[in-house]
Amino acid sequence: MSYHFPTVQEMGENIYFPLEISRVYVDPRNIVASRPDNFERYVFLTSFNESFESNWSNPPGAFGQLNPSYKYSQTNRKIQMSFKLPARNVLDSKSNLDFCSKMAKLVYGNYSVQVEDINQGNLVLLPQLAIDSTQQTTLGSVRYNFEGALFNIKVNFGNLIQNEFAFFTNFSFTPNFDAGVFEYNKAKVDGINKGVGEYQDEKAAQGYSSELLPDAHVYHNNEGVVYPKEIEVSISFTVLHDYPLGFGGPRRPGEPLKWAQNKNKDWPHGTPESYPKLEYMSPDPSPALLTPQQTPSSPAPTPTTSTTTSPHHRYTTVSGSTVNYIIDSGGNIVIVD
Repeated sequence: MSYHFPTVQEMGENIYFPLEISRVYVDPRNIVASRPDNFERYVFLTSFNESFESNWSNPPGAFGQLNPSYKYSQTNRKIQMSFKLPARNVLDSKSNLDFCSKMAKLVYGNYSVQVEDINQGNLVLLPQLAIDSTQQTTLGSVRYNFEGALFNIKVNFGNLIQNEFAFFTNFSFTPNFDAGVFEYNKAKVDGINKGVGEYQDEKAAQGYSSELLPDAHVYHNNEGVVYPKEIEVSISFTVLHDYPLGFGGPRRPGEPLKWAQNKNKDWPHGTPESYPKLEYMSPDPSPALLTPQQTPSSPAPTPTTSTTTSPHHRYTTVSGSTVNYIIDSGGNIVIVD
């Protein structure tokens, strides 16, 4: 993690959790690995809004149909969060700006760069970071090829966002100039032929000490540059789940009222291990691991007096009450009084 003011670093390590952003890729063997350009920062959260929006279509119904027909298509999970990045010294502010620069890049796509080799007359594929203004004038024309949006981003923020894939739709960066800035200062230090900013930057590079305490580093030596003492950030992104969501499914044979994920995990925000998991999220034996003689545990059927040919099932809720239900011919769960 980049530099944090000591009190913030200590608070984060002992109490809080950072906002972590990572880029992942899948190699030819289909192994997911983290890229080395991951970054994280302790943020001061000011707002957190999470919405789960289900999409339904309304196809035309039969003439005279009393109730309209609806078909479920999908659910989108969208998150908006705002936070502040305060800075107590120059190095803290630089780290905040570096974090924001990396965040801003998340709303752009992936590009490859091809440079025309003047001598050979063909196109050479080069990494984008290898291209600078000098190469562009000596090698010839540069072509940027769009390779697609960034869908390989993962976000982790404690139990609120549990290492989820996401694509970013908005990044807002607002320096709070009312809070002030850290300024360039070339005034000479008494007895030393150096400016105040140059002297403080050198001492900070050597490590803060009694000669320069962390909160005394308030000037720098970069002329024409200001470092904000506080930045307000807002981000928006849509979560892309790489695991099954909903109820039932092939991972829950015989358990249509259990969460499809089939992991001992309270989704989406989780609870500590000391807190009992919700019963409908408790794990069952994986179907792939069952022998032909084995079947997953399922609620025992109860006698039925209904005229339907589908047997009744009983489900015990967390509170201990029971719910009787049947599965109709369309695979739908029908609660029976």
